[in-house]
Amino acid sequence: ANLRHSPSPVLKYWANWDIFNHLHFGNFMNPGIKNGFYYYLATKTFNKLSAMVINSIIQITPTNRIDYVKFLDVMHYEPGGCSYRNIIQWLQCYKKKDIYMFDYNDEKKNMEVYGMKTAPMYDKTLLKEWKIPMFMVISDTDPFSDKKDIDEFCDSIGDQSLIKQFYVSRYNHLDYLWSQDTKEDIFEHIVNYLTQDNNVL
Repeated sequence: ANLRHSPSPVLKYWANWDIFNHLHFGNFMNPGIKNGFYYYLATKTFNKLSAMVINSIIQITPTNRIDYVKFLDVMHYEPGGCSYRNIIQWLQCYKKKDIYMFDYNDEKKNMEVYGMKTAPMYDKTLLKEWKIPMFMVISDTDPFSDKKDIDEFCDSIGDQSLIKQFYVSRYNHLDYLWSQDTKEDIFEHIVNYLTQDNNVL
């Protein structure tokens, strides 16, 4: 629900670094680069850079589950994305130690959008009315999903029977998606939950 108790040293550093308020991110990798010598160079460089950045951000304890040799191909087909405002909002919530709407750092803009000078908190009391079953994958080495934060979120849900917690060992925050073992360790359990336990699929 929030990053209140995250032990990530990089997150703590970024939260006090204002550069993200001045950045606009575009497409990082052009699909047309996947050919010939340039692709080889990009692969070598991108793999090393990815390993360095990802390890520093989401690994307190190294898990070595991601195959960085194939990582460029993974990113080429990665459907997800994130806006720079999304990143800023995460950092704002981390600094404020609670879940707030996006703060424009401009009283006039905040007044225009929210009717107040500062960004308001989200109404967490609405979680008491939550009606959707949840399958939560939790790991002991995920610095962005600390147990205290998970417990706080779960306690805010009115009907506890809607929550199923599934524990995996030695997974960091991106291993859930990119690990070589995630199909057997996680995805098959999610599909089983959706098909057998809740008849969703």
